[in-house]
Amino acid sequence: MFPTAKVVLPIVIVIIGFAAALQITSYTPQAAAVPNSTTRTADVFTVEVLNVALQEVRIPIRSQGRIIPRTTIDLSAEISGKVTEIDPDFAAGGRFKKNDTLVKIDDRDYKLAIVKAEAIIASARARLTKADAEYQQKQKEYYAQGLEDVPPYALRKPQYDEALANMKAAEADLELAKLALERTRVTAPFDGRVVETTTDVGRYVTRGTALGKIYAMDVVEVYLPVSQRQAHMLELPQGTSLDQSPLRVSLTEIFSGKGHTWSARVVRTSATVSENNQLLYLIAQVDTPYFSQDTNDGQQSLTIGTFVTAELQSKPLTDIVVLPRQALGENKFVWVVDDHSTLRKRQVEIAYLGKHNAYINGLAPGTRVVVSTLEGVLEGITIRITRTHEPTTATESLAKPAAKPSTL
Repeated sequence: MFPTAKVVLPIVIVIIGFAAALQITSYTPQAAAVPNSTTRTADVFTVEVLNVALQEVRIPIRSQGRIIPRTTIDLSAEISGKVTEIDPDFAAGGRFKKNDTLVKIDDRDYKLAIVKAEAIIASARARLTKADAEYQQKQKEYYAQGLEDVPPYALRKPQYDEALANMKAAEADLELAKLALERTRVTAPFDGRVVETTTDVGRYVTRGTALGKIYAMDVVEVYLPVSQRQAHMLELPQGTSLDQSPLRVSLTEIFSGKGHTWSARVVRTSATVSENNQLLYLIAQVDTPYFSQDTNDGQQSLTIGTFVTAELQSKPLTDIVVLPRQALGENKFVWVVDDHSTLRKRQVEIAYLGKHNAYINGLAPGTRVVVSTLEGVLEGITIRITRTHEPTTATESLAKPAAKPSTL
């Protein structure tokens, strides 16, 4: 028995070891599921969508510019003399009315010039009276003798013509003297404000000497840069006056933390496109720049030199879908959810990209466009919609970020 056991026991041990090794090699531990392109399609994403509707919209086009006066002039002396008086309002920032006297120049010489001119006129008038009497007398004498073809010098006609010319010259000199006296008072040509002054009492000025710079308060302007594409959307022919059909624009200025709005009109465009930035400039005018439309007291001024933001409306665009910008992919596509709750990619045509919204063509009414931010998703995955937005317009906004999708 013992020899048999010595033979069988090693065989049994080998069989058991082989069975154990077979069991070990056939066992594989259960690994944790790692998301991949295959398993990801089995996930269910929750998203928000926009139910598409085709619209006719006017796209808001925004710009900005600096307020400048339409009329700015250098006020200059028109005659020579010493400045004797300056209006207290003729100082930087001062306001004045049309025909206000801003500067007075010593007028004594000019008053004496009038007296002298009047005396010359009196003398010229006397000589003219005498020459006229002699001319009339000679005519009577020669006509009484039956002579008709009498030379002018015999009638003293040249002497009369000279006296008449001297009289007219004397009258003109008197008018010039009066005009010079009038110009000793430098008056305002319009209602306006003073930018700066360059003279003072006691200074001797000559014709053309600058006295200061002023601007008119009736109308201010702002130059608004737009791209050539935006200009085309506004239908603005280059260099054309728009007085017949002005384009309205809303201007906003932030003052003391509050926004104030003025209604303006685009009256013309720049004659050329800027060489530096290839932009076209719209020139808008505000006819009531010193009264905003939405302040309680109505007295807020549109200050010269400040920057304002501007908003214009484009010409009507048809068959447009308005989407928040985050719904548009980098390669001109959007994600949509089909009737089987499956995520699909659609190429679209961009009509215009605004700050918050995208205006596109190429989607059918009723298409459900995903407005949630999608990252790392593939076409064909299953989608569950948690919220459906109604169509937005050019002035409404879904531009605030929608909730990111989650997986269930």
